[in-house]
Amino acid sequence: MPCRIWALVALLCTLACAPDGADPVPAPGPVRLVRLATWNLHDLFDARDDPYADEVRTPARLEADLEARARVLRELNADLLAVQEVETGDLLQELARRTGYQQVVLREGNDVQRGIDVGLLSRLPLQGSRTHLADRLPRTRGAPRDSRFSRDCLEVHVAVPGGLVLLVNHFKSQAFGGRRAEALRLAQAGRVREIALGLAEVPLAVLGDLNADPDSPSLAPLKQPPFLDPLEALPREGRVTWRKGRRDSALDYILLNPALARRLVPGSVRILEGEAVRVASDHRPVLLDLWLPDWEAQEGPPSQAGEGAPP
Repeated sequence: MPCRIWALVALLCTLACAPDGADPVPAPGPVRLVRLATWNLHDLFDARDDPYADEVRTPARLEADLEARARVLRELNADLLAVQEVETGDLLQELARRTGYQQVVLREGNDVQRGIDVGLLSRLPLQGSRTHLADRLPRTRGAPRDSRFSRDCLEVHVAVPGGLVLLVNHFKSQAFGGRRAEALRLAQAGRVREIALGLAEVPLAVLGDLNADPDSPSLAPLKQPPFLDPLEALPREGRVTWRKGRRDSALDYILLNPALARRLVPGSVRILEGEAVRVASDHRPVLLDLWLPDWEAQEGPPSQAGEGAPP
């Protein structure tokens, strides 16, 4: 399928996939088919021994880890890919070099225990990014006072006409913490909702490893309107994104606000499976396709800045 689809076809397709009661897309015009995805890369550590509890790879193991992830990324073929569990920006830059991504965003986050961060790989021009690692989370019963994001809520602005915002997250792990961790995830979800509602006029996606199944109370702030979870269209048995032994969970999400949901391509949401994925990570990538305005048809060159606060 060609990457540039012009006005009439674009308008018909977007109208066909609009949720019930949604307004049509703003003005018809040239659009492109864009794939949006998220994937937890599972402990992508480098070969340097840091003062925190990271896992130090040998050069041979690091090369195998990078190539295993790169193999999946080539199959995934996402234009915008949110990632979790990456130790450094240099590692993400190397992964980008192997897979043809021009833009890389990664900020050091709040995980001082293991040093894993969230980031973004992009083939589209970026307008800027903003960290929320210092944000105070809403007061939540059971969560520590003055709680922060476990890693970050990385806000990335994509330079397409009309705007596009991605909020990349990796919530508190289920491995330890019990009710306290559940309360912290609820507080994190509440803060993400606040950020997203503050950008309600802009097409926006909340995506990443939220470390909770869809019916978990901790996700309530993000499972309520105005957000759409396209993965609800999949059968329950096909909704698994994390598997370890006999344990199955649906931990990874791409949630859309109404302005972006109108651009969702019908039937495009899916979870990538296969032996290459199982070798590379304990998580499965989640992907969907969108019709986005053609950024090369806008007047003037888009910003190429990958860092700094968006304008």
